[in-house]
Amino acid sequence: MESRGGVRMKSPTNPDLITGIQHLYKVIHSAGVDGKLLALVHLRTSQINGCSPCIHATVQAATKAGESAERLHHVVAWCETPFFTEEERAALALAEAVTRIQDGAPGVTDEIGDAAADHFTEEQLGAITLEISLTNLFNRLNHTVREQAGKTWRTGGWRPPADRGPPHLTLRGAASSYGMRTQITQEAPVKILVAGAGYAGTLAANRLAKKVPEAQITVVNPRPDFVERVRLHQQIAGTGKVTTPLAEMLHPGIRSRLAAVTKIGDGTATLDTGESVDFDHLVLAVGSTVTPLPGTVPVGTWEGAENARARLAALPAGAKVTVIGTGATGVETAAEVAEGRPDLDVRLVGNRLVASFSDGARRRVRAGLERLKVSVREDTVTEVGPDEVRLASGGVLACDLTLWGVLGTIPDLAARSGLDVDGSGRVLVDPYLRSVSDPRILAVGDCAAVPGSRAACQTAGPQGAHAADTLARLIRGREPRPYSMGYFGTGLSLGRSDGVIQLSRRDDGARRQYLAGRTAAVVKEGVTRGVRHGARTAAIVWLPGPK
Repeated sequence: MESRGGVRMKSPTNPDLITGIQHLYKVIHSAGVDGKLLALVHLRTSQINGCSPCIHATVQAATKAGESAERLHHVVAWCETPFFTEEERAALALAEAVTRIQDGAPGVTDEIGDAAADHFTEEQLGAITLEISLTNLFNRLNHTVREQAGKTWRTGGWRPPADRGPPHLTLRGAASSYGMRTQITQEAPVKILVAGAGYAGTLAANRLAKKVPEAQITVVNPRPDFVERVRLHQQIAGTGKVTTPLAEMLHPGIRSRLAAVTKIGDGTATLDTGESVDFDHLVLAVGSTVTPLPGTVPVGTWEGAENARARLAALPAGAKVTVIGTGATGVETAAEVAEGRPDLDVRLVGNRLVASFSDGARRRVRAGLERLKVSVREDTVTEVGPDEVRLASGGVLACDLTLWGVLGTIPDLAARSGLDVDGSGRVLVDPYLRSVSDPRILAVGDCAAVPGSRAACQTAGPQGAHAADTLARLIRGREPRPYSMGYFGTGLSLGRSDGVIQLSRRDDGARRQYLAGRTAAVVKEGVTRGVRHGARTAAIVWLPGPK
């Protein structure tokens, strides 16, 4: 830089200084922070300090990189606009708090520090803090030599060297009672075991891999793939793929074991292979299973659904198929089978049809089933024979295949391991989803007795995410936050082109309003895809629970 007033220096840069700064930028750019977010932080810090060269260079570089003019124009008022993500808002708030030191500014408050720590790992938080600090350094250097915007700086501003190999030291940022501190940590990795790789377990593991990247995370699952349980009715009818290799669903840093946990001990888990796995924390996400009546084929597991698919394929035209269970699983199975095999006589039997729906939505579900020529009978099944189903009313239904569409049996793993459970075998948890018997264990999904929650795909994801957040906070030495989730509705597919979505209050009570028809089918499909995407990416949002 050539001075135009201010401090007179022919060459204010020093090769050793540049080398040192290059190493600092290696640390920043190897921490996994989005480059666009770093640019926003650099821009906001420079705006506060009034550094026109940095503002000019950053805006030009960000524009070339595809950043929108709308967002760049509103960085100065980021907190009053809807153009920034929660992660970006947390980073911008941190940038302002670190940079403003005049007029008694409070600095990094607990609220700002906690918000940043909720969205970034320690390594990422350290990198963002270092980016803010270096920006302040350059702002002051430019002010010292009176650098002019657009005159001597190349467009794009500072760029780290192409060789961004991992630094020898890892910079960590951590929230403290007085704000942010930077430290070098060299600790043994925390061992986290996740038992079960359904919606809750997979999401929890992936979220932990992002929030606590230094942890040693192991997922134990009896199957080598992730099963989209809410699509099992499509597997039965042959209308959709329901499995994805688990390796494609899990973060590359996560270890996986093909096994089942048979016993939980004091910091150890015994596998059905005879091995023991030590853990510092355990996420119990073993879900639920089915206990079918003798003579029926269960449809709530992959193995059962595959058996049902093969049995259906062997049935001749005109064969009678009875589906037991008038909840979501039974309704969707009956509809999918009837649409895929219109030559079969499909009956749906059980207690009150979709009992949690409003009267209007229930009538619409019945109409959709009747359109597919599914006969609905609200009665209790008492016995299933080789070729008949007996009802409590005394009726007898002749059938060639009986499918069991009732879910809800909880594995006895927790009870056998001595954990406190409710009458159904679900783990009793505190407001943070920790076992009341052992706070090292968090239970999520169908196997957890969470007050106000029912077993469902839409509760599994938020619980898995919250368990990961709870563990991340505990590992960082911070207080956990209580779990809260509100409902918005329940979707049913009635074949591939029809469906009903019952809207609900946050406490899961049914509203009068519902969606139906092709629109509901499209929404249901979108939600189903979104749930799978959320499990793989750990990206999920949910409503807070009722107050």
